[in-house]
Amino acid sequence: MTAAVVGLVVLLGWAVRHTGTPARRPSQVPVIGRAGGALASWKRRIRRSTSRRSTSDPAPLLRFRTAIERGASVAQAFESVAAGSGRWAEGARRLVQRVGAGAGVQGAVDEWAAEDRDPALRLLADALAISGSTGGSHVRAVAAVIDAVRERAALQREARALASQAQTSAVVLVILPVAFALAVAALDSKVRAFYVGSPLGPACVIGGGILDVLGAWLMLRLVRAVS
Repeated sequence: MTAAVVGLVVLLGWAVRHTGTPARRPSQVPVIGRAGGALASWKRRIRRSTSRRSTSDPAPLLRFRTAIERGASVAQAFESVAAGSGRWAEGARRLVQRVGAGAGVQGAVDEWAAEDRDPALRLLADALAISGSTGGSHVRAVAAVIDAVRERAALQREARALASQAQTSAVVLVILPVAFALAVAALDSKVRAFYVGSPLGPACVIGGGILDVLGAWLMLRLVRAVS
């Protein structure tokens, strides 16, 4: 990231020193300002896309475990979750209604997990199925799910932190050629005339723009996959 920023500064400095005249140098300010604005805007976009929180929330799991620890059955523990106001409350209410209509508790939990697609809920459904079929402790099973959810959230935070520098470098690498091309075109009339007045100029601009957009798309996909 530092090398990319230094490269941008050096290239812009070279353009000012070798291609510009004192009367034209002020024109670089809006060019660099627009490039900086685009850099900040795209960086915010990447951060928004990579800082999405996991749908898993340990709060309803804690409520469920508390009810189990107090001697409630699995169905009663879900009634406790349904009585709350968390993101699982609505699904838990549907589960309670299904159980009240005669459905099996484990079947209702599996059906809810298939509908919601929450990783924590799927873990809970599997843990309850295993503990129920083996005669194990539901409390220990739920505690293991809570630990797994917390560990997953911690790993996601660490991945986002480690990817922060890569995100900034990717943005700089995408903006760098565009900023340099605009700066040189603004400072040198010959370059500007080549861009707009020769048959090869527009082809170079379009080709470079397509490659830059393609590179931006690929780097954005990589950052999202890692984060």
